[in-house]
Amino acid sequence: MLDAVAQLAGRVLADAPGVRILATSREPLSITGEVLCPVPSLTLPAEAADAQEAGSSSAVRLFVDRAAAVRPGFGLDAASTGPVVRICRALDGIPLAIELAAARLRALTPAQVADRLDDRFRLLSVGSRDAMPRHQTLRAIVDWSWELLGDRERAVLRRLSVFAGGATPGSAESVCALGADPADIVDVIASLVDKSLVTATGEHEVRYRLLETVRAYAAERLAEAQEAGAATEAHTRYFLDLAERAEPELRGRDQLLWLNRLGAEHDNCSAALGHAIAQGDVRTALRFIGALTWFWITRDYESEAGEWATAVRQLAGDTPPEGLQDAYAICELVYLMSRLRPGLPDPASMDEVMARIMPLISSSSHPMLALVGPIAAVITDQPEDARRAIAELGRRPDPWLRAAALLFSGHLAIHDGRIDEAAANLAAGYAAFEEVGDCWGLIVSLGGQAEVALARGRPAEAVELLERSRQLTASGLAGNFGEMISIPLGRARALAGDIEGGLADLKHGVTFAERLGEHDDEAQGYVEMSEVARRDGDLALARSLLDRALEVIEPLRLRPDMRGVAATAYSKAGCL
Repeated sequence: MLDAVAQLAGRVLADAPGVRILATSREPLSITGEVLCPVPSLTLPAEAADAQEAGSSSAVRLFVDRAAAVRPGFGLDAASTGPVVRICRALDGIPLAIELAAARLRALTPAQVADRLDDRFRLLSVGSRDAMPRHQTLRAIVDWSWELLGDRERAVLRRLSVFAGGATPGSAESVCALGADPADIVDVIASLVDKSLVTATGEHEVRYRLLETVRAYAAERLAEAQEAGAATEAHTRYFLDLAERAEPELRGRDQLLWLNRLGAEHDNCSAALGHAIAQGDVRTALRFIGALTWFWITRDYESEAGEWATAVRQLAGDTPPEGLQDAYAICELVYLMSRLRPGLPDPASMDEVMARIMPLISSSSHPMLALVGPIAAVITDQPEDARRAIAELGRRPDPWLRAAALLFSGHLAIHDGRIDEAAANLAAGYAAFEEVGDCWGLIVSLGGQAEVALARGRPAEAVELLERSRQLTASGLAGNFGEMISIPLGRARALAGDIEGGLADLKHGVTFAERLGEHDDEAQGYVEMSEVARRDGDLALARSLLDRALEVIEPLRLRPDMRGVAATAYSKAGCL
């Protein structure tokens, strides 16, 4: 009816200029003077919403209303809120899908409905008998839209289902063409946007997304067309190329641009890496690990990095594939570091890590691997080895590595009590990272300079330096860095006389550290709060806070990142 309605509306508006027409349709009429008013899905609750927060969402209110009709007395409580939130979010706030899900409460609990949504088309297959056939089941809703598409629209829509985090015009052209002219892809997607099957969002770069229900349906159609293998391989190739192009840029002037680009494609890169592992493609999987590890580190995704490296290490075995020695060494390093925790079935020791990794990196020129020797010597408290390794690092031709050498020299000098030397090296390191354009290096340099300021008895200066550091994290490096800076900032603020503000920062940092699994920062925060209590004369509170720090430290005491805070905590505990 689209053409006929458009012709009628155009004729009426031309002959009766005072008339206004409100038309509802899945796509625009595309006539002169038309103003589009997209009707969004129902509002969704936050993933961790409690009952009160969830109840303010229109999607949840609809679910509860329909659920109460089939299960009298149903309402949100501590047990049902989480599953209801999962259901509404998984169904993208689509009203009919939510009504179908609520109807399932005749025979299932909300948690059971939520757990079965992986097979949503089978689950949501019983609707109202008095509704039109296309409104009686979830599959019928999407079937109806699918049947109205042309062949090219169907091909592009089903291929878009391989994207886990949406697609840019460039990635869509690369993945969805499959032998056709890539230049036609965006026009086809524009048609799918008009038909409300694809959403287009973004101010600086458009990103195309499918509602999860549409994506699940399109994936079925992709398998039926026997294109799943080809589309997934094209997707994997595209994002491997993107990750490898990004990797060296993460240590340069365009660092934030590439970090944000990889951040936007985080889900797609994870899906592509998961596909490579599932296919047993060890070379592709190792290349992903080599390309993404520095991104994971700078974005504070160490736990994720460890999980991926463990899976790829099991696939790769004990011998690096030809031509992939650096990627294999990075994978081995991340895998071993993830095992530095007592209580694991097969924990590693720092000696084992170094014994296994050093032969792999002895001839490497990769900047990340070049840092291993100096870092290992510093955290294992071998100052002479650390000085030699840092001196060697400073002779490298790579300006980023020379900046890192100055940074390490500054932190080592702080550890040794050579404060003036530390100040000079950290200032030089800051300038060197500024020249390279590396924001991560600037943040770490400022943290070291704040330690120098505290050692000189200038806590107000330390507060200023750490505030500058936190501002840099807000530019896009990693939100978690900003949260963790709250801990040294709280210490400095308290020493500067702002006890209330310092404790607020410390508590904020500890809360986030616990949530993120950053246990060394969590323990350090408790130690610093204990110090504030001790200076205030409340020894009982100081002791209880140190005991909390030791509870965090004890299961992880062999991890190299815990050694410094562990030594401090045990020392202070012995004095209380």
